[in-house]
Amino acid sequence: MKKIVLIGNVASMITNFRKELVIELVSRGYKVYCYAYGYTEKEQKEVSGWGAIPKAHFINPKGMNPVKDLKAVYLLMKELKQLQPDIVFSTFIKPVIFGSLAAKLAQVPKVIGMIESLGNAFTPYKEGKTRKAKIVQAIQALLYKISLPFLDKLIFLNPDDKKDLIDTYRISTKSTAILGGNGSGTIWLSRSRYHKRSVFLIYRSPIKRKRNF
Repeated sequence: MKKIVLIGNVASMITNFRKELVIELVSRGYKVYCYAYGYTEKEQKEVSGWGAIPKAHFINPKGMNPVKDLKAVYLLMKELKQLQPDIVFSTFIKPVIFGSLAAKLAQVPKVIGMIESLGNAFTPYKEGKTRKAKIVQAIQALLYKISLPFLDKLIFLNPDDKKDLIDTYRISTKSTAILGGNGSGTIWLSRSRYHKRSVFLIYRSPIKRKRNF
């Protein structure tokens, strides 16, 4: 039986956005391991119910400590060496950087990464960036330059991210692809009954940052 390891960000991202993928892989005969940060007991049971194996990694998505990140890479590399998966598929920023690096060090035959968004570090601001933001962007770009060449395939959801990262920073990659929007599950995010009370919602901050208003 072939083994595939999915390395995600936090556990809720696995349960909310990877369910259909995991179930499909299990149905095709793969033994699927779902790695994420901060699993709760409920989330572990949910992933197990899909026929997959939940596993915790220690790559803190909000952490800024390079020593802890390197330790997390080492621990993940050791686990991957023991599991000997055929494929490692990482999503989100830090799992793509550090998870893919751990997979390559563990000599996994095929390593795939998917960058769904470049995040705030690469978002342009009308008023310019703070010194801290510039440093974070420079560090992330350097880490991408180190890790992305190890990927057998790198997937983006939109061509702008590829242009802003790969083309701008001249990062070497073996193979890239544009997937397009991956959407949301309309089965569990189905319509609900309309409540008559008035509700007003504005999603202003991201629009301001991304459109430079």
